[in-house]
Amino acid sequence: MISDLQNDSYKIGILKSEIYAQYPDAVVVDITHSIKLNSVIEAAFVFKQLPENPKGGNIYLCMVGFKKDWVAYVHQKNLYIFPNNGLISMVFETLNQDEVYMLPSSDWLKCIEAFKKNKLNSFNLASVHLSLSYNKSLQSNGDMAFADCIFIDPHGNCFFNITESQFYEFVGNTSFKIRLPHFIGVSFTRIGKNISDTSPGAEIFTFNRNGFLCFQVNMGSAKKLFRIKDDTKIIIERQ
Repeated sequence: MISDLQNDSYKIGILKSEIYAQYPDAVVVDITHSIKLNSVIEAAFVFKQLPENPKGGNIYLCMVGFKKDWVAYVHQKNLYIFPNNGLISMVFETLNQDEVYMLPSSDWLKCIEAFKKNKLNSFNLASVHLSLSYNKSLQSNGDMAFADCIFIDPHGNCFFNITESQFYEFVGNTSFKIRLPHFIGVSFTRIGKNISDTSPGAEIFTFNRNGFLCFQVNMGSAKKLFRIKDDTKIIIERQ
C-alpha cells in the first residue's frame, strides 16, 4: 500500500480493518503513507522502486489523490489499483489500455475479489475515461541537460528525473559538470558509487539501486544544506 493519508491518520487503520475483514490471512505491507497530498509524481517515483513479484499474485494499492473513479490493471499477473488521476500512466511507460478497467472508488475490495477469481472483465473498460499523465521528463539543449527533483526522502536525500542510462547517454565519454543554479560557484564533476565514498558532512551524487540520480550528504541533509525543493533543477553540462 502507498497513500497520502499520512502516518498518523486513523484512516490507515480503517483501511486495514476492511482488508482483514474480507481476507484474514492477507499480508499487508505499508510502503509509505507519507506521500505529499495529491503528489502523483512522488507516488510514481516510489512505485518504481518496488520490485515486481515475478510469480504474480501481488496486489498493489495506491491511494494518492481522491477520485470517485478508480482503475485496475493486471501486469505480469499482479493487480494494480489506482485512482483515475493519471498515476497509472506515470508508473507504466507502456500501457495496454484494453486491459485497464474502471470501478467506483468504493468497489476496490470487489475488484480484488474479481482478480482472485479471474473475473476482472466484470468491470467496464476504462477506454476514453482513463486519465493520462506524464512524468516530468529530462530536458536537453545542446551541451546542457536539465533535471528536476522528483522525490526527497525523510533523510533529505534528493532524487532527480534522470536515470544512469540517460545520464551516460547524454554525457557520453566526455567530462561533465553538475550545477545547482541557486548555488553559484558550486559544481560536481563525478558520480560516486556509494555515500560511503565521501567523508561525513560531504556531498555526493550517486545512482540508487533503480538507477535514479541521487544527491546526498554523508550524515546530513542535502535538502537542508542546499535548500532543495520539489521544483529544484540541476544543470548537467558536457565539458
